[in-house]
Amino acid sequence: MTESIEEISNELWQAGCSREEVIRPLACLPHARREDIAAAAVRLAVGRATVYKLLAAYRERPQTSTLVPKKPGCPRNVRFLSQAVEKVIEKGITEFYFTRERPRFSDLMAEIKAQCHADNLSAPDYRTVRRRLSAYDARTIACARHGGRRARALYGAALPIERPSEPLSFVQIDHSPVDVIIVDEQTRLPIGRPWLTLALDVATRMVAGFLLTFDDPSSLSAALVLTQAVLPKQGWLQDRDLTLSWPVSGIPDWIETDNGEEFHSRAFDRGTKEYGIRLTYRPPGSPQVGGHIERLIGTVMQRLHIVPGTTFSSVAEKREYDSENRAVLSLKELERWIALQILGIYHKSVHSSLGCSPEDAWNQQILTRHSPVRHPQDARRFLLDFLPGEQRLVRRDGITLFNRHYWDNVLSPLAGRSGKSFVVKYDPRDLSKVYLRQDSGDYWTIPYRDLGNPSITIWEHRSAVSKLRSDGFKDVDEKLIFKTIAEQRALVAEAKRRARAARLASGNCGSAAESSASTIPVEAGTEASVLDPSALVPFDVEDLS
Repeated sequence: MTESIEEISNELWQAGCSREEVIRPLACLPHARREDIAAAAVRLAVGRATVYKLLAAYRERPQTSTLVPKKPGCPRNVRFLSQAVEKVIEKGITEFYFTRERPRFSDLMAEIKAQCHADNLSAPDYRTVRRRLSAYDARTIACARHGGRRARALYGAALPIERPSEPLSFVQIDHSPVDVIIVDEQTRLPIGRPWLTLALDVATRMVAGFLLTFDDPSSLSAALVLTQAVLPKQGWLQDRDLTLSWPVSGIPDWIETDNGEEFHSRAFDRGTKEYGIRLTYRPPGSPQVGGHIERLIGTVMQRLHIVPGTTFSSVAEKREYDSENRAVLSLKELERWIALQILGIYHKSVHSSLGCSPEDAWNQQILTRHSPVRHPQDARRFLLDFLPGEQRLVRRDGITLFNRHYWDNVLSPLAGRSGKSFVVKYDPRDLSKVYLRQDSGDYWTIPYRDLGNPSITIWEHRSAVSKLRSDGFKDVDEKLIFKTIAEQRALVAEAKRRARAARLASGNCGSAAESSASTIPVEAGTEASVLDPSALVPFDVEDLS
């Protein structure tokens, strides 16, 4: 049975990561030499026959989980202590030992023994407590006991000494709110500023992927932009009727991000390690460390200041400009504008530090890369491996997640199996279906049990539950949630209708009406279209090397 990467213990997972660092270079060779196998056996402290087995398995399925050791004897994670004693140990470690007073291990043992005595429990052996403590990440321990600065000094990311020379060897990802107010696609009324997430291949300065969304930065936005960066872009371009080239695709060797919570999620951390991606974080408050991606975001925002509805970069720069009343672009239109600016201008402009355009640098360097570009075997599974998930039992009535029920006939053989839980992944943008991970590693798509229920987002769900509880409903059921969401949607629709009517009555809808035309003015008195590539201005590219 193949385990989910989220079910593997930290100890076994780290062992698998260590094996992957040794086995992957061997797998890139057409034929591994005997001396290479012998050297790998020494590094891994195993026999040569074991190295051959690991190499064959990794070539068939090149993912870190393939190399995770199988623990002999009783099943993994089996603990013989009672739940009560385990809770005492965990509480002692997290609430007593993980403090800035830095108690000694002997103090921790005394605390645990005292609590066990008070609860009439048998105190655990000190070796057991040490094993529980060793399961925690060293950086987490250092941060809790010594503070974030000390933890970064001891376990912080090692920054590259020089600019990487190969495509996909080093990719930076970052988010930023966009300096433009956008309008609703139907009512053409202003609805706020979206977020932009960018992934940049540092060696060639090619944008590997970008995402425009109204949702705050989350593990989902990180997963979506990484998935777009890794997968081929032909389908994405065709869906948006773009004929420009975007050749970037492949699994990067190294990703650097900021310290946002979304990049520290278990799903994102395990997902990167599953595909052999090194993940590091920039120190907080050090934007200069991620200078390449920071500069690119700043340049994109500067170019967006020509778009109607811009908020500019500061209140002083904005002055009397009425961003909301001049806004004309919807989210889809702004996405297309940014795509044209990146693919049609930035990728084709000469970069001072490269001596050529980013696209030319990619096309030249990708042919001389020392190892082949890696691609996921299953694009759908690649995204699902990065989505958030929960452990759930398959009961006789199906799966319950977020107070709603899911069922498909494929669950029939699993329904009611005692004690058997599965990893259930979900897309926060659409809770109408979930994805149950099978023992083989593949995913089953499981829809609502009641197919008549509408698709909702996790944010709508949380808002509805919060409203119901504030109204005094302690036990929230599925029907009540859907009814509340329907009422909220109707309220928003009516508010939009009234706002639209008021705007028409006041005669202040000229810009909204103009936005439906094929040409949208960039500035007053001009005829250029913001969706026309000829209206786009080349990037002012600077040397950051």
